[in-house]
Amino acid sequence: MSTPIGPEVAHRLKSISDPSLAPDGSRVAYSMSWAEPPEMDQRSRIMMLDVDRGVSEEFTRGIRDAAPRCSPGGESLAVLREDAAGRR
Repeated sequence: MSTPIGPEVAHRLKSISDPSLAPDGSRVAYSMSWAEPPEMDQRSRIMMLDVDRGVSEEFTRGIRDAAPRCSPGGESLAVLREDAAGRR
């Protein structure tokens, strides 16, 4: 029988979601989420993948940034971020 994943492993797990491809296909913005120890609070940031180089970098440094969307012309990126009251 397998052993359940415990908190010592869970905080190292990351998930990605919400990919948004730039109109020219050169970049992909996406959300990366994880649980922050010790309370295992949910966190997320927007990452940007340079398709040609195959390199991802942090694009935002918010606590719960999510849902990136490229503008039709590719010059802007919209992101959801919580305000002080927890509203996006």
